[in-house]
Amino acid sequence: MKATSGVRIFSYFIYALLLTAVLLYVRFPAEKFEIFLVRTIETAFPGCRVDLGKYHYTFPVTVHLERALFEQSRGAKEEVVLLEGIDITPSVSGLGLKYALSAKVYGGSFQANLQLSPIAGTFTLADIVLNNVDLALSPYLKNISRRELSGYLNYSGFYSTPFDGPGKREAKGVVRLSDGAFSLIQPVLTLRNLDMQSLDVGISFADGILELAEGSFKGAELQAEFAGSLTSAEGLEAWKVDLTGSMVPQKGFMKDKPQVLRVVKRLQSQYRKAALPYRVSGSIGNPRFRFGTN
Repeated sequence: MKATSGVRIFSYFIYALLLTAVLLYVRFPAEKFEIFLVRTIETAFPGCRVDLGKYHYTFPVTVHLERALFEQSRGAKEEVVLLEGIDITPSVSGLGLKYALSAKVYGGSFQANLQLSPIAGTFTLADIVLNNVDLALSPYLKNISRRELSGYLNYSGFYSTPFDGPGKREAKGVVRLSDGAFSLIQPVLTLRNLDMQSLDVGISFADGILELAEGSFKGAELQAEFAGSLTSAEGLEAWKVDLTGSMVPQKGFMKDKPQVLRVVKRLQSQYRKAALPYRVSGSIGNPRFRFGTN
């Protein structure tokens, strides 16, 4: 008898789920949904406006958006990031407050779990995973950094933000860049371009400050460690930079460069260590590099 009752309850649940899906598909308030979605996204990501492409329901309860284009909200229209093939699927246990997200972004993929918290007035992107995002396909990164940049981005972490009014924005995660290169505005040991085999760093963001911890860089010419912070400002290119670290020029890089070898040996003698200390200050758009810690 109990088994039969359990089957009946489960059948009612499936029926209710399917009925809800059909009603949503037939009576979907598309205009209200779009207004709500755009307002929520633009509140969560200040400085951006979003342009949504066509969207529809796919059975049973997934909303599929062809694309979501994020642009700067100030000045001329400039692409910040483009998501394509976005699926939004509610969690059965989430009571309309939890959703699974997936999308394609610059040749890679994006996944996260979205949780709305009406009482706290926040939403959280938990379990964020970015895989193999091709940085060379992002015009925004090239424009704000004013340099050539290539490589593949992987990220795991979370992001929490208010969706209705001011509040605290937080993020934490691990970044990995691989198989790329970037040009330098200010040459370092005669280098104007750096090969990047890998870059790993832990990040945390709160109160407008992005902290970088346990950073490591490996390349054909240099290996380095770094830590520090970025302080937010109007426009990403204006964010203030304060990084310190140490680097070790690779022997293969100095083999046919006697002048560089002499400079490196002099600095190693000055600082009494093989790893050369350095500091980066200024802004993302105009960083300043110097050896030493002051």
